[in-house]
Amino acid sequence: MSTLSESQRALVDRIARFLPDVEARMMLGTIGLYANDEQFGLLDGEDVYLRAGEAHRDAFEAQGATPYSSSGGIAQASYFRVPDAVLDEDEALSTWLTYAADEAG
Repeated sequence: MSTLSESQRALVDRIARFLPDVEARMMLGTIGLYANDEQFGLLDGEDVYLRAGEAHRDAFEAQGATPYSSSGGIAQASYFRVPDAVLDEDEALSTWLTYAADEAG
């Protein structure tokens, strides 16, 4: 994980407070976030995207989350950008991470 920027490393460390077994893996242009070998999210630059299934997609969107779109413009509707307000609040971030990890597992 030596290719993570300092701010990305800080994001992964913060996520690890709620999902202790988190692992960051380099992917094609992004960094995959895994727990128990299941991908639950990704980092694209400084943005965190988490997996959302049908049960939580509306709640994610209601809080301002937007679907992931690759640099090639291809949307990935199962991953949503975590709004700054959620990243800044431990309880909200923990809830979103739990949803994403449950969806991945």
